[in-house]
Amino acid sequence: MKYSFIIPIYNGEKYLRECLASVLSQTVQDFEVLLVDDGSTDGSGKICDEYEKKYARIRVFHKENEGVSVARNLALNKALGDYICFVDCDDVISPFLLEAAEQSGGCDLLFFHNTRKSESQLLQEPSFDGMESLGKEERQRIIDKIIYDNHRVYPNINCNTVTTKVFSRTVIGESRFPKGIAIGEDKLFNFEVFQKARSMAYLPICAYYCRNHEASVMHQYAPNYFDNAEESFILFQKMIQDGKKQSYYTQLLGCRTVPVLRNLLELNLCHSKNRQQYKEKKQAWENLMRNSLIAKLYKICEVKKLCGLDGFYFYAYQHRFFSVNLLTKHWLVRAVMYVFYRFSKGA
Repeated sequence: MKYSFIIPIYNGEKYLRECLASVLSQTVQDFEVLLVDDGSTDGSGKICDEYEKKYARIRVFHKENEGVSVARNLALNKALGDYICFVDCDDVISPFLLEAAEQSGGCDLLFFHNTRKSESQLLQEPSFDGMESLGKEERQRIIDKIIYDNHRVYPNINCNTVTTKVFSRTVIGESRFPKGIAIGEDKLFNFEVFQKARSMAYLPICAYYCRNHEASVMHQYAPNYFDNAEESFILFQKMIQDGKKQSYYTQLLGCRTVPVLRNLLELNLCHSKNRQQYKEKKQAWENLMRNSLIAKLYKICEVKKLCGLDGFYFYAYQHRFFSVNLLTKHWLVRAVMYVFYRFSKGA
């Protein structure tokens, strides 16, 4: 078996059939599909069983709900393919994804585009010209990007997820997803795996459609977001403490506190489902800024490494504007503060 598709599923019946149709339509047919029903309470489990009976290449595993990391790890332990592709159950892939992988010549890691705009972009037969082999220098820049997602470095390579990539079984080895982390688990997995890659390639084709909807993880209210982020920081620190670039990686980890705190506002404090009073939110923010880990990483953040709007957010955190004004999420407040930040920097 050459390829294994791993699809974790939790209450995904609305889009699951469409996802499976796109996977089964591959122009290269040497693959299996592992469906892990992670304790779904809707009709997802029945759909999985239906497809398993109909298609010999599909294997289904039902389990109690323990999260996407445990579901993926189960499938990794069962997979037979020499290469692994991860797909989310509400997304769609191009029928030419595996055909693209065949063009890579068996490298450890293949990167390709994703889109959030139109599924129709995936249905056009792609041109496989322009594949770029990534050497040691490029690999290091990509690893740096995993720690602090600087969009100026390979903007078309998404390091936040394990989708939009084809992994060799060899490069994955014994690496697994961290249990108990619901946000950022892909980054930790990628950081460990990418460092082992001997060969990497980038193919500028669009092969993955990431569905953007209100039920997706990155739109849901995350009351435990900070707990997850803190655990992620701790695991990153453990991974880099013995590395030759420990100091450099630690500085990048400091830079990562900026987008993480911004996400905390979006997915927790400012989320419409957060019913706390303003004073409670303000107090929660002040407590967070006094957290020893955040304070330590924030202190070593190198402003010159920040990209895009993150410089503005850094300035806002520094002057505690978030605890006073930005909890309102008022666009005019943000706009005025951004102009003030740009003016103060002489830009």
